[in-house]
Amino acid sequence: MQEWIRPPEEDDGWIAPGITQDDLHPFADLAGVDLADAHLNEVSLTGADLSGANLAAANLSGANLSRANLSYADLRDTIMTGATLVSATLTGAELTGANLANADLTGADLTDAGLSGANLTAAGLNGATLRNADLRQAELIEASLSHADLTYAKLDFADLTGARLICARLTGTFLLRATLRDADLTGAELHQVALGGADLTGAILRDARLLGVIWARKEAADSGPGEDDHSDLARYPTVWPAGWETRLLRRSEPGAPGVYLVMSEDDFGQADAPPTS
Repeated sequence: MQEWIRPPEEDDGWIAPGITQDDLHPFADLAGVDLADAHLNEVSLTGADLSGANLAAANLSGANLSRANLSYADLRDTIMTGATLVSATLTGAELTGANLANADLTGADLTDAGLSGANLTAAGLNGATLRNADLRQAELIEASLSHADLTYAKLDFADLTGARLICARLTGTFLLRATLRDADLTGAELHQVALGGADLTGAILRDARLLGVIWARKEAADSGPGEDDHSDLARYPTVWPAGWETRLLRRSEPGAPGVYLVMSEDDFGQADAPPTS
């Protein structure tokens, strides 16, 4: 197929092969189109069908994509700062390295989405679905994830400093060596979560439900590798808010050396709350 080359002297409104500005409107049918590297900042594509579209490295800053279908779209390295994606569908979308800082993804469906290394600083993800999403090494500093579903999501090495995860669902979630400093996890469900090496300094865990959580103690941080599956986990201690390690130790049983599993949900029938001095 002959490569399409836009003549530099033309100003015909084309932004991609066969696509003009007139094609970009709410509820447009753009399924499978190639818009890689396109400049689409502040475009209105509310309710548009962009499923399977190639938007890699495109500029969608400030764009309105509310209720748009971006399932399985290629959004690698796409700039979406300040974009509105309220209730958008991004299931299976590839957003590795995308910049979504300050974007509004309230109620969006990001099931199975690839977001490794993405910038979601101060993004609004309240009520979003991120089941089985890959958020490894993502930046979620001061992001809002209240009531979000992060079941089986991978957040290893992610930075959630100051993030709000009020009543968020974290079941089977991986947070190995993640940063959760000053994060608000009030009322969150942390069931069967892997927290080896995670830093929760200053985090709020009031009324959080911790059960089946895997964590490591500081004294085992220098343990050498062994034959157990969790032996490497023991090398990276979990850093809890002040007073929480002692509290959780009473509720945990040891597994591999230095690795613990939280076995009960509360202390003698009392709900989780920050320890008092």
